[in-house]
Amino acid sequence: MIINGKPRAAMILSLLVLFSASCATTSSQWKDATSRDDISAYEEFLHKHPRGELAELARARLEDLYAQRDWLSTRKSDDIFAYEQFLDKHPEGELAEQARARLEDLYAQRDWLSTRKSDDIFAYEDFLDRHPEGELAEQARARLQELSWINATQKNDILAYEWFLLNHPQHDSAAEARLRLEKLYTQHDWQEAMRSEEISAYEDFLLKHPHGPLADQVRSRLEAMRLDLNQWEEALAVATIQGYTRFLKLHPYSPFADKARGKIVDLEISNMLAGQHAELSPPNPIGEPQVRTYSVINIHNATDHNLTIRYSGPESFKVLFLPGEKASIELLQGSYKVVASVNAIGVNNYAGDEQLDGSDYEAKYYIYTSTASPYRPITLTASELNLTMPKLTLPPVLYLNPSDTLRVPEFHPWPSKRQLPSYWK
Repeated sequence: MIINGKPRAAMILSLLVLFSASCATTSSQWKDATSRDDISAYEEFLHKHPRGELAELARARLEDLYAQRDWLSTRKSDDIFAYEQFLDKHPEGELAEQARARLEDLYAQRDWLSTRKSDDIFAYEDFLDRHPEGELAEQARARLQELSWINATQKNDILAYEWFLLNHPQHDSAAEARLRLEKLYTQHDWQEAMRSEEISAYEDFLLKHPHGPLADQVRSRLEAMRLDLNQWEEALAVATIQGYTRFLKLHPYSPFADKARGKIVDLEISNMLAGQHAELSPPNPIGEPQVRTYSVINIHNATDHNLTIRYSGPESFKVLFLPGEKASIELLQGSYKVVASVNAIGVNNYAGDEQLDGSDYEAKYYIYTSTASPYRPITLTASELNLTMPKLTLPPVLYLNPSDTLRVPEFHPWPSKRQLPSYWK
């Protein structure tokens, strides 16, 4: 066969000769590039031979050489920005792993400075969340344990020690924390039993703490409660002032005595509310709101008579104030029925509801006699809450005057006339 005037065999031979010559040239240039083994050599090779198996090898080697070149400048800078730039260009390979490791060290050093400056539990916890490994992590754990123990001893409550032991069970102070926690558990359960004042509550206490420091005291109280229980249940069944009074005469020091006194006050208030009385305005809150289980009320008896104030609610009791006396009382927060009365003829009782939220309050009681026409009610000043006086035909009424409290910027408790037991606070 003839192709362009030449035999086919001759044409194929010519092509093979050209191909062999080309291959020999490529091989020679590749050998030269690998011999020089630098960036310019491989860039020149790829410029001449952009495709093929050797081109891929050239590109892979060129990436290594670029990374080595950039690594030198990155190590010289040795800062966060330089390593971040390096990883943007070279995310794979052995040098990339070294860059990530060094970058983590630099991040940790940066964050350590701000953590040490804050030097609090939350700062060290955040540091360890981001950098859980390394020398600085060990320092952070050690300081976190120190601060956690300091925090637990300062708060000195159940939650603080439980949190400490949960997070640092192997700390040197763990044994001490367990001892303190057991004391707090005992104290807490004792307070719960005292608040309840039920036989079952004291029995539960002994189940939990049969050999504790309060166990003998609880057993003695249980024995006294069981001795008086039948007569106490009889008084509860009768549920009259006379029945509770009889119980108190027979058992003035009974564990149920305070409950009996409270029941008497509840019944007295119920009877007083059923009779004639004037409406009670709530006492004025003074100072900043308080976060606690009880309120404190400053009370001024501005009358010339003995003033008795009865409270019925979360706890029930009555307090006597002498003429002109200023004193404070503590009582649990909550909703109360309140009745104020004086030992004077012709003066109505003063009754109403009070909602105490744990804040501080102040109240002034005095007697006001009105001579106003029944058709022309007298309105008190704004500082007296715009209360309207009763009709002329009504007897003198005991009034609450909060006017003085509007001028008191801060609360300063007067001498205490009634304090709550510590287990209520």
